[in-house]
Order: sequence, then C-alpha cells, then structure tokens
Amino acid sequence: MRGAESSNYESQKVMIRIKIKVYAELQAYLPGKQEESVIQIRGGARVRDLMESLKMPEHRVMLILKNEKKANEGDLLSDGDALFFYPVIGGG
Repeated sequence: MRGAESSNYESQKVMIRIKIKVYAELQAYLPGKQEESVIQIRGGARVRDLMESLKMPEHRVMLILKNEKKANEGDLLSDGDALFFYPVIGGG
C-alpha cells in the first residue's frame, strides 16, 4: 500500500478516544446508562460508526455537536473530540 491507502489503513488500526455526552432518554445507549462517557473507537471512524457501535438510532437524535459545532453522522472523528447528542423532543 502507498500514499493515502496506507495512511487510511494505518489510521484504522489506531484507537482514538471520544468524549460523549447525551441528554434525556439517549442515556440508555451509553455504557452504564450514564450521561457522559469516554469511548474508544478505531481511527478513521465517523459519527455514524460511533452511533452504530452504541446502537443509537438516528431517528432518536435531533442534534449532534462536535467540539461545540453542529455536526452530522458523516463527520470524521479525531482523537479527543467531544460529541454531544440531543434527543428528539416531542410534546403537545
């Protein structure tokens, strides 16, 4: 492998740490049903990969912030990122 292929392969072998904070019913998807956690995931992962690993359905999430900026499921994660997940709010 050379160039970008090699770099991508190497990043997938490295584990990165992501700080996660969730609100309300989204706590059910974090280990121990906590409000905050630090999760390790493979390098090269995206927000959607993290959500899938936590079995957090997209339809339950209204807003995602990554390092205090609006994010989406396709955003690439980096070591030390902080993610905040806000649930869909209903009422009437």
